[in-house]
Amino acid sequence: MDKYYPYTFVNEAGKPDGFSVDLIKAVTKAMGLELKIQVDIWKNARNALETGKIDLLPMMAYSKVRDKYFDFSSPHTIAFDAFFTRKNTKKIKSLNDLRNKTICCDGTGSGI
Repeated sequence: MDKYYPYTFVNEAGKPDGFSVDLIKAVTKAMGLELKIQVDIWKNARNALETGKIDLLPMMAYSKVRDKYFDFSSPHTIAFDAFFTRKNTKKIKSLNDLRNKTICCDGTGSGI
């Protein structure tokens, strides 16, 4: 499971955790359904959903291509992300503007 704090992540005890995990636990409990949560890498999890080995997958972003294969619920969260740059630097308007740039996404100063 990739880390998408605070929505889905594996906690210190090695268990799936986060808002999306709590939400699906609450929904299945309220509906009297049994829930088994499996942790895997994205490629395997998406394949398991596509082939019917699992029934749902949290945190899959909607796209027209994915909509051909999967049904999407209404989103429980709408997020707006942004890149922040120093003043007086060239504005980021396309992916090409990111070439040779270092992007820090976790607050540690390590670029990706």
